[in-house]
Formats: sequence, structure tokens, C-alpha cells
Amino acid sequence: MYVDAYYGPEDWKKEVEKIKEDSIPVEKILQKVKTIEAALAAIEIDSKEEMESLRKQYLGKQLIAVKARVEMLGGKNFTFDEESN
Repeated sequence: MYVDAYYGPEDWKKEVEKIKEDSIPVEKILQKVKTIEAALAAIEIDSKEEMESLRKQYLGKQLIAVKARVEMLGGKNFTFDEESN
């Protein structure tokens, strides 16, 4: 998120700066995403349970989105086609 200007309480600004200092490195987040992806892939779904299959697909897509967003925060630039997929 980008903030052009901030005119609120100074305490809030200091709190945000502290959060930035304590942030988790991109590489560590991406490693966690890989771990979760592997765990999700290992889950076997009964072919008769359509809702479970849809949930697994949904979670997989959400992980793809998280990974892309984290990579963008880490400085990676995607082409239009990559980003819109």
C-alpha cells in the first residue's frame, strides 16, 4: 500500500514504522507458502465430495495469489499477462 501523505497522529506513524522494522523477510514468507502448498497437495479428496474438491482448488488459487503478491512486495515485476492470470 502506498500513502501519498499522512497528517494523522504522530503516534500512529511511529507504530507503522515499528511494524515495518519487525516485518518478516519475503524469502521466509515464500518458504512458508511452499510448505503450505505441499501440505495442500498431499490432501486426498474423495472424488464424490465436490465441495471439498472446490475448497482445495480455492485454497490453491489463494496461495498462488499470496505468492505473487509477496513476490511483488519483494520487488518482482510481472508482465501484464503474468499478473492477469
